[in-house]
Amino acid sequence: MHSSTSAVPERSTTPNARARTWGDTRVRRLAAMAAALVLVSACSSGDTIDGRDGTSSRRDTGNDPDAPTTSPDDGSPSTTDQGSASSAIEWDDCGGLQCGELEVPRDHFGDEPNDTITLALAMRPAEKPDERVGAILLNPGGPGAAGRDLPEALESQFPDEVLDRFDLVGWDPRGTGASTAVDCGEDLDGFFATDKSPDTAAEEADNVEAAERFAADCAAKHGDLLPFLSTTQTVEDMDAIRAALGDDGLTYLGFSYGTYLGVRYAEAHPERVRALVLDGPVDPSLEPAATTTQQSIGFERAREAFFAWCEEDECEFSPADPRDGFRRLMAQIDAERLYADAGGSERGLGPGEADLGVAVALYSGDAAYEFLAKALAEAAQGDGSQLLEFADLYTGRIDDNDYDGSMAAFYAIGCVDSLRPTLDSVRDLGDDLTADAPFLGAANAWLGLPCVYWPVEPDPAAAPRRIEVAAGTPILVTATDGDPATPIEWAEGLAEQLAAPLLVAESNQHTAFGAGDSCVDALIVEFLVDPERAETEC
Repeated sequence: MHSSTSAVPERSTTPNARARTWGDTRVRRLAAMAAALVLVSACSSGDTIDGRDGTSSRRDTGNDPDAPTTSPDDGSPSTTDQGSASSAIEWDDCGGLQCGELEVPRDHFGDEPNDTITLALAMRPAEKPDERVGAILLNPGGPGAAGRDLPEALESQFPDEVLDRFDLVGWDPRGTGASTAVDCGEDLDGFFATDKSPDTAAEEADNVEAAERFAADCAAKHGDLLPFLSTTQTVEDMDAIRAALGDDGLTYLGFSYGTYLGVRYAEAHPERVRALVLDGPVDPSLEPAATTTQQSIGFERAREAFFAWCEEDECEFSPADPRDGFRRLMAQIDAERLYADAGGSERGLGPGEADLGVAVALYSGDAAYEFLAKALAEAAQGDGSQLLEFADLYTGRIDDNDYDGSMAAFYAIGCVDSLRPTLDSVRDLGDDLTADAPFLGAANAWLGLPCVYWPVEPDPAAAPRRIEVAAGTPILVTATDGDPATPIEWAEGLAEQLAAPLLVAESNQHTAFGAGDSCVDALIVEFLVDPERAETEC
């Protein structure tokens, strides 16, 4: 994501309240999509992009009538014209939803409009098409997360007034899932097995070798696609989807990194915004080091909340002193890989995988505490299998050295949406964070290492900056007060920049919609249905 991303946890963001059973397919998506806001900020610590200043060079097609665009305002189909949506995209039944594809330019700003890529979409049509208001476009976050399953995953969260009158539409953004996608990294087992908090020259060399190999493999396989995976391009894809669905204005619900997509859309196409809900947002104005530091501290707070619960409820893992038990367990894993059998292969559990396993559980807040306690207790007894399974949720590992592509897409998008880091900047950031955030700080920095060697130049439009939109633009910012991955401070900062209302749910899970606050859920729905009349304060 843009340069306020990091590299460990934030790759999804769909509310975990929708899938309370840890380990099932939906939770794997939530955790995997929620992987890492740290990437880009861990990826950079400089103030310039390869000698250029950080100013944006993105073309604002929303305000420049001469700029190329895939969806001109003149002649756009009516928001109530269901036939227009059907004719623009050929929909086929697919397991209770309708699935379709949309061709879009590989480069929305280039001069070869016939050079196209494919976006894969899924739609839950409005129950009452004669009363259709439009579509709600959904994005789970990432970057790198596929989103076609969101209409089904979120269906139970919406009342009839939404399901009757709105299509729910999810799509796999460019580079991901069933869209034109990247699939690189022949040895991701080796990449994630390296110690992401290196404290020896040998461990650092292992990280460098793994990151170089990963970046080179992506360049060899997808060199023609990697330059066109930026948020700047995806924003234009969103506008093309809006037009193809027959909507004059975009109605959008985005989580985590998906909020950055929404903000950038509002900046590029302010006149086409009908209603944007930005849940669990990032703050695009933050410098990389600040982003990585704040997120790392957010996970420290989440880990402390788990320890407090463990003491109070006498949890399965070291209830008398969980902090000391955790410290001793992680030191043991750092010294020697622990036995672990996950996915049918005995790989062992190293410190990098252990960090990711714990972080994935913390995304779900107290809903996952019992599962995390059990996994840590088993690890303390010599079996790291459950922690390794949690880590595999994050990385999208399917079986032996076979991954679902989400991590490749995460780096492919995140590195082009970042400032260019150096090995020294990654090392220095990791050292700085070791004291302030001993749990995930160094890992947040070192997981961004592939961006050092990435074969594509960063997009200048992703440089840290305040993003402001016209007063009155219908945007609602939502968050939880204990979000570990996108700390509440980010929501406060974004709401201030946008002059938008902020709704906060009391929860320690990632993202607010579905976190258990009925008032916040109801007002999100009201805003999507009618932003002009919706209340924005509980």
